[in-house]
Amino acid sequence: MVVSAGPWSSEKAEMNILEINEKLRPQLAEKKQQFRNIKEKFLVTQVAYFLANQQNKYKYEECKDLIKSMLRDELQFKGEKLAEQLKQAEELRQYKVLVHSQARELIQLREKLREGRDASCSLTQHLQALLTPDEPDKSQGRDLQEQLAEGCRLARHLVHKLSSEDDEDEDENDKAEEVDKVQESPAPREAQKAEEKEVPEDSLEECVISCSNSHGPCNSNPPHRNTKITFEEDKATSTLIVDGESSQDEWQDTLNILPENPNDHEEEEGKAPVPPR
Repeated sequence: MVVSAGPWSSEKAEMNILEINEKLRPQLAEKKQQFRNIKEKFLVTQVAYFLANQQNKYKYEECKDLIKSMLRDELQFKGEKLAEQLKQAEELRQYKVLVHSQARELIQLREKLREGRDASCSLTQHLQALLTPDEPDKSQGRDLQEQLAEGCRLARHLVHKLSSEDDEDEDENDKAEEVDKVQESPAPREAQKAEEKEVPEDSLEECVISCSNSHGPCNSNPPHRNTKITFEEDKATSTLIVDGESSQDEWQDTLNILPENPNDHEEEEGKAPVPPR
């Protein structure tokens, strides 16, 4: 069965629609206000984003330049540091080479010094044996030439060991001249030595007279004999002086060997005291 709608039902429906509209209008106005607020917020956010983006972009450009400058400085610093390290390594290598060279030179100098000391000891022993006063005079006179030649050879060997290699050619002529002088010197020195050993007969006779007058032992001191040998090699001069002194017995023996002079006895008799009258 179909029921038809009457006028009452249509009015009621219209009233319901109006009520609903009235109720929805405030909500619509509220929603519109919210929409406007949201739109304003969106615009503000968009503007803020734009400004922030521009600001970041500007700062990025500044930071980019700063970063590039810092990177350039860092690369330059690294390059300078690397170059300095390479320079230090090169200097260290040169210093090591120099140290090794100096070590080799030091070893050579020590070897030269050792050889020079050996030569010096040999020369000292030779000179001591040469200047020993215990040897007979005839033996010294006979072997003096050979011993001096040996001393010259040892002196040249010593100077050669102690002198540097660069000065050897320059000083060779001087050494040859000095060696010639030393080799030529033994003959005059032998003559001088013989003259020093010889005592004048007059002085011996005077000494005998004085001893006989005093009736006592002769207190004359024996003569001193100085022997001096000088070697000059390469600006190095070494002088050795040996003083030898004859004993009292040798001097007395010399006086006894001399022949007596009869005039001395006559003088002694003439000088005898005259007895009182």
